[in-house]
Amino acid sequence: MSHNFRFYSSSIVALCCSLLLLPLLTSCYETFEPNPGGGEGKTVFVATAVNFPKLAPPRASRAGTVNLSDDDRLLSLRVIVAKPDGTVVHNGLRNVSLVTTQPTGPTTIWRDPIELELGTYDFYFIGNEAPWGLTAALTSITNVSQLFTDPRFTHILYSPGYKPDATKPVLYTRCYKDVPVIATATKGSQSDPWHFQAEGDEEVELIRTLAKVELTLKNCVHVDQVGSNFVPTEMKFKRMAHIEKVKVTGIPKYFSLFGNPYFRGFSHHYPTAPSGNYSAQWYTAAGDLEQTYELESTPSTALTNSTETYTAVSGSGSSEVLYDYKTTLYLPEHLRQLPVTPEPNGGGAYVAGSTSVVFDYNNSGDHYYRFSIWQTAFDENKKAVGTGANDYFVLPNAANYSKFSLVRNNLYQLEASEGQQLMLKYKLTDWCDTYKARIYSGPGFQVVVEDPKFTGGQSTVRVISTESALPADHNIKIAPKSGVTFSAQTGFGTLTGGNYEVGAQSFQEEGGFRASFGAAPAVGTPAFDIIYNGKVLYTVLSE
Repeated sequence: MSHNFRFYSSSIVALCCSLLLLPLLTSCYETFEPNPGGGEGKTVFVATAVNFPKLAPPRASRAGTVNLSDDDRLLSLRVIVAKPDGTVVHNGLRNVSLVTTQPTGPTTIWRDPIELELGTYDFYFIGNEAPWGLTAALTSITNVSQLFTDPRFTHILYSPGYKPDATKPVLYTRCYKDVPVIATATKGSQSDPWHFQAEGDEEVELIRTLAKVELTLKNCVHVDQVGSNFVPTEMKFKRMAHIEKVKVTGIPKYFSLFGNPYFRGFSHHYPTAPSGNYSAQWYTAAGDLEQTYELESTPSTALTNSTETYTAVSGSGSSEVLYDYKTTLYLPEHLRQLPVTPEPNGGGAYVAGSTSVVFDYNNSGDHYYRFSIWQTAFDENKKAVGTGANDYFVLPNAANYSKFSLVRNNLYQLEASEGQQLMLKYKLTDWCDTYKARIYSGPGFQVVVEDPKFTGGQSTVRVISTESALPADHNIKIAPKSGVTFSAQTGFGTLTGGNYEVGAQSFQEEGGFRASFGAAPAVGTPAFDIIYNGKVLYTVLSE
């Protein structure tokens, strides 16, 4: 990429200004075009705006909403600016509350600027460094090539079972190369900085360094009633007595900031191909790609990793009810090279060395079933990260990769149920912070909370019958907590004394109401109880 640098001598400029001032007082300014690497002594102020991929609230109205979800939580943002040869010219933290809420539009005024000489630079963005112990290492780098060679950035230790929370969210990265930093007639001052342009899009789209896996096992958990509580105890399928252990195998021991070939197109310093194309080229020691994480083990004890809540006694014998098991994993990227020998062309298969879910009969490691996490292609739903020439986060040369790979920033939704064999459903989708309805199941009915965050302080709540008719001795009541009111009932059910009560109804009949706090509640605020035959099955909390 080449650019011209054009200037006017001070004497000519002064003469022009003097002549212009005679008939009319006007403004006068110099015009600059960038020269690669800067160094011309002229400086400009640059400000950035950042976003998460497909974050629900638009930037203009995002204030106060960014850090509600542990999946999309930004505690800090570092911006490193380097010359094309890698020399660092700026390395510092930005103000998260400002860069995530910069007003939209090319003429708006942005805050938290960086001062740079005019020129062409590479920009590197890193979010949430401190909880991962990276601050000292990042502060000390002098050349961005270190981001691709220093083990502190290429071999970040992964702890099996990690889940993001308020204190240790997911690491984010993004980089852009050959970005021209220019001054214009109206932008570039400290009070009105130039807007960083990311591929023609104002927003920097951050990419998560991990993959997310949502695993649901249908009808496989035995539940006991202990006093007034329902406790999940044993995991089993109907065709076998029990499962001793559920585990995930083939998990990389490490992950990296920029160790994905997608970043090759956005950095001058990504390792020369093919080095860095596959996880095995980054993690070369024995065992680096072989970690195992036990989700559950030992029958007849409470299951610890299920997020399901249980609502009824399991019973025994032929009448036993088995419930769903649900869990969420955040796993390191595992990019595998397509083998020479043909690999299975579909889900449900096990491929040695891949990241896989394994069910064991016993602690001796006798397998009941095992399957590898799989995807049909590497561009399902094309996760948008911009509006310019490089619109999507997808693997370059995708045909070279095994489809039994795990890719950062992807959400894998896996559902397994037992038929003649273990039947699997896969879905690869956007990992974004959307308002997903929550469903609470009871005997013969479901309660659906449309907006579990109670955005604006309220949510529609629907009650759906799942049997042809509830027996006469079934009583369902939904009781509001303090500060919550119900209104606008529809379909079956009645509002009685502030409670919503359900009588007999036909199959899949629907009723409902609106639950209102009056104002947006804090996370974890009790909204209402779902009561069955006088026993509280659930207390619904705002999320």
